Amino acid sequence: MSTKIHYSDNIFYLQTLVKTVRNGLSLEIDPEYFQDRLLEDILFLNVSLNKIYESLKANTYLIRKGDYLRSLLRAKRDFAEVLRNIAEKKLPGAECLQAGIAKLKSCEEQQQRDMKEIRGVIESSRAKGAGAETDIISEEEFRFLFTPAEQPDKNPQPESSDHPSQ
Repeated sequence: MSTKIHYSDNIFYLQTLVKTVRNGLSLEIDPEYFQDRLLEDILFLNVSLNKIYESLKANTYLIRKGDYLRSLLRAKRDFAEVLRNIAEKKLPGAECLQAGIAKLKSCEEQQQRDMKEIRGVIESSRAKGAGAETDIISEEEFRFLFTPAEQPDKNPQPESSDHPSQ
């Protein structure tokens, strides 16, 4: 069973969460209260951004795919920047996450690889020309559209009714 994925809203929510994490790390918060939550949020962001990207890659006939990829690229870029700032201890709250720095660096590397792929896809779609990102109609849909419809009878039989014609 296929379900509709709300890419715009999902990416917007994740982008908002990236900003929330960045703003939280900009504060001098006490690690004993927030360390676990911040790490969970960061790992959630990593997994969610990757899931959305995998879904976009698999959905070849998505009409607004280019728009979604550009939005996802911005979200991944902002997230990778937060991860880099944590690793470089540029944010006051980054110190409390240093215990998980190896995992966070791995997350940043994954985001960087994905961003490179997304840029390649966007550039190749630009090279193909505006509006020519992908075929919008699948082969199966194409065959259905051009299959001759049944011809209606030329002399249809009148439907019987209980009421006489006037």
